[in-house]
Amino acid sequence: MIIDYRTIGIKFRQARKQLGLSQEELSFRCNLTREYISLIENGKKCPSLEILLILMNNLCLDFQDVFEQDFQTSNLYDIRLLGLIKNSKDVEKNLYITIIHLIKDYINKCNM
Repeated sequence: MIIDYRTIGIKFRQARKQLGLSQEELSFRCNLTREYISLIENGKKCPSLEILLILMNNLCLDFQDVFEQDFQTSNLYDIRLLGLIKNSKDVEKNLYITIIHLIKDYINKCNM
């Protein structure tokens, strides 16, 4: 398997933007420099496995998101949702689930 760091960088940039993070904010969270984040996003730097895992964790990405050939748009919505709830308390997460179910039920009733 050939690792395409340019494509990985694009996926990281898309995920970062979907989470509403600047390169500076991401670099702070990952304890990296903004310049290093930029080099990775532009495919000019091949990060170590450790750095890849740190970035994936902070961008709510899993192995499949990063290394699959087609990065689907639906994954970006999943990333945004995960980013919203990532640091929430369990009580808040339960409330989010309840609200989402209510909205989904309402949409289903409207589509009948």
